Amino acid sequence: MLISIGLGLLFVLTLHYTIRHGDYLKIDSSIKHLIAGHSIPACSLSDEYIPGFLNISQDSEGYSFTFFKIKAAIEANPQIESVFVEYETSQIDEFAKHRIYGNYLRQNVPRHFGIMDLGPLVDYFIKNGELTEFVFVIRKTIEDNLAFIWKKDRNIPADIWDTHITPNVAFTGEVPTKDEEMVDSNSYIVFEENLTYLDSIVAFCQASNVKVYLFRSPTMEKKFKNELIFLDIAKTRYKNIPFLDFDQILLPVPAYCDIVHINVDGQRFFSKFFNSLAVDGVFDDPNYQAIIEERGKKLSEMDVSKDYILF
Repeated sequence: MLISIGLGLLFVLTLHYTIRHGDYLKIDSSIKHLIAGHSIPACSLSDEYIPGFLNISQDSEGYSFTFFKIKAAIEANPQIESVFVEYETSQIDEFAKHRIYGNYLRQNVPRHFGIMDLGPLVDYFIKNGELTEFVFVIRKTIEDNLAFIWKKDRNIPADIWDTHITPNVAFTGEVPTKDEEMVDSNSYIVFEENLTYLDSIVAFCQASNVKVYLFRSPTMEKKFKNELIFLDIAKTRYKNIPFLDFDQILLPVPAYCDIVHINVDGQRFFSKFFNSLAVDGVFDDPNYQAIIEERGKKLSEMDVSKDYILF
C-alpha cells in the first residue's frame, strides 16, 4: 500500500515537473494585454474582437489560481504590457473561498496544476478536508494533464486556458428591480485570503513593469449588499490602480444569459465597445470612468444582435 502511494506521488511530481519546466506558455508576439478572472469576464469579453488582447479567464477561478496563471504567462512572454483583472462584489465575499479551496477544486486544480507551486495546492486540499474530493481531483488532474502531454503541439494558453464556452441563450426572466439593503460595514467580514492573492497579482505585475487595471463587467443586478464596502476597498486598498467600472453602464437585456453573465451576442457587442475605448486610449485618460459612462449611455438602446463595426 505504502509503495503504491509512494509511486503515485512520484508520478504526480514528475508530471508536475515536466509541465512546469516545459516550453508550453508561449503566446503570439502580437498579444500585449491579458484579461483575467472567473466566468463573468470569460463571458463578457472575447479577444476575437479586441486585437492585441488575450482573455485567459475561466469559470470558478479564484485570485489564487489567477495569480499563478498571470505570473507564468508574464514570465514566458516578456511582450506583455498590461493585465486587466476582473474585480467584483463576490470576490470579497466569503463565497470566494469556493474559488480557492471549496467546491471548485475539481475545476481549478487540473487546469492550473502545471504552473502552480505545490505548497498552496497542499494547503487547499487540507482546507477542503474532503478525502473523496482529493481522490477525484488528483485522478482528474492526472488524466487531463497526461492528455495534454501526449498532444503533438502542446500550448497551455490554447489547450487549457482557452476552453470557456459562453452561452448563446438570451435572458428571459424578471429583470432585478428590488433595492437590496446594504450590509453594515462594521459587521461584514471581507474574505481576505482572496484579496491577498489580488495584492500579489498587483505586486508581481508592478515588479515586472506590467500595468494593472481592475475592471468590473456590466451586469443586470445593480444592487449588491456589499457594494459600498466593495467600492471603498477599490478606492483605498487599490487607490493607485485604475478601476474601470463597466457596471455603471446599462446593456440591453438581450445581451445577458442570466443576471450577471453576458451571452454570445452581448459578448461581441460589449467586446467591440471595450475595444473602441482601448483604441482611443481611454483607459489611460485621467477621466477614464467619466468617459466610459458617457460613451456607454447609448448602449442600452442598441440592438445587440447587429454586428456593429464602430461605436
